[in-house]
Formats: sequence, C-alpha cells, structure tokens
Amino acid sequence: MVTKEVAEPELKRSKGGMVTKEGVEPESKILVMATEEGAESKITLVSSDGHEFEVAEHVAMVSPTIKRMIEDDLSNRRVLLPTIASKILLKAVDFAEDLFKSRVAAAALEKDKWAKELAQMDPTSITCLILAAEHLGIDELLDLACRRAAEVMAGRTAEEVQRMFSLKCEVTSEEEAEIRKKYGWAFK
Repeated sequence: MVTKEVAEPELKRSKGGMVTKEGVEPESKILVMATEEGAESKITLVSSDGHEFEVAEHVAMVSPTIKRMIEDDLSNRRVLLPTIASKILLKAVDFAEDLFKSRVAAAALEKDKWAKELAQMDPTSITCLILAAEHLGIDELLDLACRRAAEVMAGRTAEEVQRMFSLKCEVTSEEEAEIRKKYGWAFK
C-alpha cells in the first residue's frame, strides 16, 4: 500500500484528523494527514510489510526514535521500520496523534478510550504493539499495552501465557527445575 492523496469525495475524516479511504479494511487503509492546505511537513513511515504511511511531522516526532532520525537527517523524510507491521504501525500512529493533541491542549490522554481499544486486540497483536512502542520510544503506549498484557496474563499458568502470546520457552527442563527450586514461592 502506498500512501497518497485521493480525491475528496472518496475520503472520510476521522475524529483524529486522519483521512481514510472509505470501504478499505483497517489493515490496508490509505492514510493522509489532514492539514491546512498541505502546508504541514510530512514524514513517510514504511512498515515491515512495505506499506507506507504519510503522517504530519509533528505526529511522527512524538516518537523519540523518529525524532532523532529526522533531527540527525538520517531518514531523508522516509523512515523504514522493519520490525513493525502495518497493522501495528497504524495503531501507533493513531496513538501518537492522540498523544500529540493531548500535549498541545495540556489535557489528559484518553486512557480509558485506549484501554478499551487495546482490550479488543488479540494477545499476539498486543505483544507486537509492546515491541513497537518500545522501538519507537512512546512510553505512554508502552505503559498501556503492558497493562493490557498483564490483565490478559493474570491468573494463568506460564504455559497458558506462552500459548496465548505465541511465545517460545527458551528455558531447558533442567533450568526450569532449578528455577522452580530456587524460587518456589513464585510458583504457588
């Protein structure tokens, strides 16, 4: 998917100011940041699956990682994010936009709204979002995603959590026995 401007009649403006092409699945939205007569500087974010997202510079700069790349002129206004899939990048951009608006308005981020949105995500996507938030340096998103992961893990065994989050146990049977012996209190 290549981000590009499309004709106004086909566009639907979201509450966050993003413009999306109507009738397109969320995973393949064509994004264009809505700005006053295109005066805003744009940054192109490229996901691991090759989809490009054109976002306003001020939204991209919410990420300290992207900000550093732009300030050091390492990105040429095009930032490759080889570890972040388009579906996850779309969430991160949406979150960054809300976070930017809350900072400008000196208002609190709508954490309840985001908690509800994260509650609808599957555990594997939450894991990917945690990794993306860490890579991008968006601490507020990292905090919310980790809280959601903790809620999902509560009351489950290690094996259930591993299956749920598609995690592979890298501890051998011998190492696990030693850990259980040493920290038996944690397994009761």
